[in-house]
Amino acid sequence: LYLTCSRGSCVCQCRGSGAMDAIPDATDEDVLQMPNYLRTFHLWMQSQGVKDSTSRAYVRTMACLFDDDGKCPSGMATQSYFDVTKASFRNKVGNGQRSASVKRFRDWWDSHKGGPLEDAGNVRVYQVKRIENSQKSAIKQTVPDLETPEEKQLRQELDLPDGNWQVKINNRLSGDLISIVSPGGSAHTTREAVHRRLGRTSTVAAETGARCTVEATCAVTSTSAGASSHSSAVAKSGKAAEGADRPEHSRTEPPKQVKRMVPLIEAMQHLNGCKGRHAIICSGRDPAARLANRLNGLFLSEEEKHDNKAMFAKVNQEVPTVIFYNEAKGVWRITAGVDAKGDFAKVKDNSAVPWEVKLPWRIFNGENYEPDPSLSITLLDPANLPDVEVEMLMPEDDEQKKPTANKQEDGGAVTGGESLRITLSEALHRFNPEGRSQAVLVAGRSDGGKNASRLQGLYLREGTVNDSQKVWTRVGQDKVSIITFDAHKGRWKISKGLDAKGDYAHVKDKAVLPWEVKKPWKAYNGESYDEDPDLKVSLVVPTNLPDNVEIQVSSAPSSSQKSKRDWKSRVLNETAISWEVLKPFLPEDAPQDHPCHQLMKWDPVGQRVTFMYKRGSDRCYFQTTLGKSGSREAADLLARACWMRFEAGCSKEEVSAFRQAYYDSVTPVIAAGGGFEGKPGEE
Repeated sequence: LYLTCSRGSCVCQCRGSGAMDAIPDATDEDVLQMPNYLRTFHLWMQSQGVKDSTSRAYVRTMACLFDDDGKCPSGMATQSYFDVTKASFRNKVGNGQRSASVKRFRDWWDSHKGGPLEDAGNVRVYQVKRIENSQKSAIKQTVPDLETPEEKQLRQELDLPDGNWQVKINNRLSGDLISIVSPGGSAHTTREAVHRRLGRTSTVAAETGARCTVEATCAVTSTSAGASSHSSAVAKSGKAAEGADRPEHSRTEPPKQVKRMVPLIEAMQHLNGCKGRHAIICSGRDPAARLANRLNGLFLSEEEKHDNKAMFAKVNQEVPTVIFYNEAKGVWRITAGVDAKGDFAKVKDNSAVPWEVKLPWRIFNGENYEPDPSLSITLLDPANLPDVEVEMLMPEDDEQKKPTANKQEDGGAVTGGESLRITLSEALHRFNPEGRSQAVLVAGRSDGGKNASRLQGLYLREGTVNDSQKVWTRVGQDKVSIITFDAHKGRWKISKGLDAKGDYAHVKDKAVLPWEVKKPWKAYNGESYDEDPDLKVSLVVPTNLPDNVEIQVSSAPSSSQKSKRDWKSRVLNETAISWEVLKPFLPEDAPQDHPCHQLMKWDPVGQRVTFMYKRGSDRCYFQTTLGKSGSREAADLLARACWMRFEAGCSKEEVSAFRQAYYDSVTPVIAAGGGFEGKPGEE
């Protein structure tokens, strides 16, 4: 069956679903013999001098086609099947891998001429996942009795070929999810995917869905406008029967959805508290790094499990992202769907739930997978939600209702707005009143430039000017940005944190200090890095401030955000225990010329010293916290001492016990000094 569609003066012909239906389906015998067919096909390709990696790829592609389409091997070796496969959407987006595999399979079939088959045994590469005919017969009904009225209506609208297709609508708080399962077992979650699977053209797909368009148009109009909307839709579709009765509805058109960052507590309220479903948050991926938007966010558990373990879907998003366990490969996957071929992230860990995963997630970087220890999944307690923001599709009306005017009240607090601009002099008075920290100013990025709000502002140096590690942290903002030198890449960078995989801006210049950089900074534009000659980092001299310089700072934060920032400021400026007091409790330091001095990383956000110790192929991530060590200097020394224990052959458990012994010894000293009690600092 060929369908003709025209676009202007250009006419093209596409093969429809009838061509696929005309190819015989696989029998029970075909299902049992298919691994042997693939084994014989593989050996033939090897005899023809085809590279092993290529021949294995062809074998697996044919196995997937057999699972997807359910056609007999002889039918898959026909010109008709080749034409249908070549015109399919998945073949086009896969660089023609499917059609190339079918062509090679046809060549083998013609040379094989019904000869004997090699035994595939239980070799995994030859196995297929087709269900047996006895199982198919049990579900083969014109319209399955277990389908709801909505599912039966969807089946009729999609004009599915026969009852071997399964239709399921899962009602979720985050939006209804449709699942259309083909005879081969592949799940399709959109109407467009079903039409592509059946080889329909855009014209046919539009006509098939015309009735649905009419009903949807009627459903979102008022009672008074229902008749006119129905008539207009019928006229446009040209498919409705004349005089057909349509139910009238009184629902108003839903507000437009826009993507924006919202506090987690607001997101949970929008979802009505999840109604007993598990909520998890995936976080830690650097916003400037690849796939951060697909990975970071709020997920809810699905009603159905996958491989007997819970499955989670990202809420209120334009494109789907799911987390589930693949038992065959023994990995937790974060990907676009259960039938997706690749992953955004994965980890080989058989934990019962994703938040119990111990190993670092591996993120796809465009070529392969690399570990990102910062990415983590956390189970949320609705009664004790963390003070973070998540990206969601929210009604546009809610965004428009947000106040925009800034109102300043007592003590410089600002309410009713998101941010305000203050002079540089006022910023120094607020955040560095005694001038104890070295200050730098980042400015010059145009307001419309990517990440301008994450780059520009006032930065204060962590520790003292004599510290070997140079880190400046932005003040006055809820979101952290730091300036530091990446010795490994030989460049200064402005990023989210020391361990961030990407950065907002960088410059390859080995200047001793960031304001001494001579080359132009390169800022991230969403895809790559462009030079921005206007972006500058300058030292702030309180006695010689530039004129007419203003910086943007956040308005009054929530109480928990404010308490965290107040605590961190107190740690830096007030409650750190003196070196003389802590010195008797400290372990022996590493030798001054030992390389570990350069491998310690100070995290100003978590107020901790971190390092990674490699022993053969194993990697151990370790940290010491300022809160439990008593001071930044003590945390540095303790981390180096722990490194020396690793170097002496101690296990992580033994080094952790060594660290805890020091923590226990200085706890009374810290408590007597009034510092860190009840504050963050968990290992």
